[in-house]
Amino acid sequence: MECPCTVRVVSQEEVHHALRVLRLSVGDHIELTDADGGEYIAEIKTALLNQTEDSVMEVLCLKKIEIHRESPVEVTLFQGLPKHDKLEFIIQKAVELGAVRIVPVECERCVARIRDAKDAAKKTERWNRIAHEAAKQSKRALEPEVLEPVRLKAIQELTSQDELKLLAYEGAALKPLMEHLEEAQRRDDLQRRVAIMIGPEGGLTEKEVHELSEMGFITIGLGPRILRTETAGLALLSIIQYVLGDMGGR
Repeated sequence: MECPCTVRVVSQEEVHHALRVLRLSVGDHIELTDADGGEYIAEIKTALLNQTEDSVMEVLCLKKIEIHRESPVEVTLFQGLPKHDKLEFIIQKAVELGAVRIVPVECERCVARIRDAKDAAKKTERWNRIAHEAAKQSKRALEPEVLEPVRLKAIQELTSQDELKLLAYEGAALKPLMEHLEEAQRRDDLQRRVAIMIGPEGGLTEKEVHELSEMGFITIGLGPRILRTETAGLALLSIIQYVLGDMGGR
């Protein structure tokens, strides 16, 4: 998008957030992002907020912000479906830590279950709202996606051969985690891709671990202490972002 230019914001939610939550008004400056992840400084020129769907705000984009908030490593979190609202916490924090995609997985030992397609669609809509709010709060340029829950076998279709696939597992790892990450760090591809699989509260069965191994997942440990399902993925994501991403200060 070339600056200066005028943009119309027609999302009821975004207009309400700007005018009622942030209490902005005509003449104030705001930050905008476009569909390509570009960020801009803009000035509010006109604003109309109604209770119906015809709210609109016109802004003048003044300049583009030359800042890169997206990590050079694309991380997909496959999360065993946890109980209660733990997944909402996991989604929020995973988005803040730079995950590009979160995929809930129905495993054999999951206590939480998806009743039917309607239940899956309703929950996924809410999860994506949480991801949207987390992305906005952390000023992510691109908005991560939360997929509808899948069965374990579907993971095969959602990963690629050139992706580093890590499975957090209580069993002994053949090689330390850092060695796997350092190998990925030496790759020539500029956009590294990592998939991580975290089991539910009851853990993964040996059969599921075998199936994931057949898909190319490498079992890794996260130290001598057993981490909860809502902790393990976030810990692993943090380590990956430090070594391969943009949290290491490089």
